Amino acid sequence: MNQLFINREQDLSFLESRYLSKDAELVVVYGRRRIGKTDTIVQFMRNKPSVYFLATYKSLLDNVNDLRRKFSLFLKDGLFERVAFKNFDDLFEEFVKRMDDKKKVVVVIDEFPLLIDRDKAIPSIFQKLWDECLGRRNIMLILCGSSVSMMETEVLGYRSPLYGRRTGQWMMDELAIWDVRKFFPKYSPEEAVSVYAILGGVPGYLVKFDDKKGVEENVREKILHRGEFLYEEPEFLMR
Repeated sequence: MNQLFINREQDLSFLESRYLSKDAELVVVYGRRRIGKTDTIVQFMRNKPSVYFLATYKSLLDNVNDLRRKFSLFLKDGLFERVAFKNFDDLFEEFVKRMDDKKKVVVVIDEFPLLIDRDKAIPSIFQKLWDECLGRRNIMLILCGSSVSMMETEVLGYRSPLYGRRTGQWMMDELAIWDVRKFFPKYSPEEAVSVYAILGGVPGYLVKFDDKKGVEENVREKILHRGEFLYEEPEFLMR
């Protein structure tokens, strides 16, 4: 069983339903870190014409250039990569001119809040892009983010320029306690409950435990051992 996709059928079904619509789609996907957003989206993108872009803390122009390279690979057009784009407006407008939209194209911008951090005008820029360009093409634009508060205010909120443009939104939740049991088939129900009490339903944490070892041994090795991924995670979260 692929642990990354335990009980993600509903999430994938939602994305598929938006993809199969006859209209352009602007979908917002958000949820806390380690919840499995990116893995679920990448799974959804399989066998579809698609571009995945992960925004970074680099300058806005650097992000534009990085996305330009992604578009160039998708279009299989080396000349496209040589074009100097100064902003997302020009980049997307040129991309949709060249793409073949006989089949809906999926474009994912992951960690969208990082772009907003670089330029507070980003929501307005994408509003204009959607209204004048993308909303008229056979495209599915997914804006994804881990900063729940920013996604809810700057992207989904009533005062956001993007308010009313989205065609769907999906908040990914933690797994339920009965799903956690599927991660650890060798554990007893009592042991699975103990793991859930320690890690919650966060897939990114659950995959760190090994049910070939006891719960206490996993805690010692994966949480109490300095340098391990989970060792300082509580402090990072509280900060």
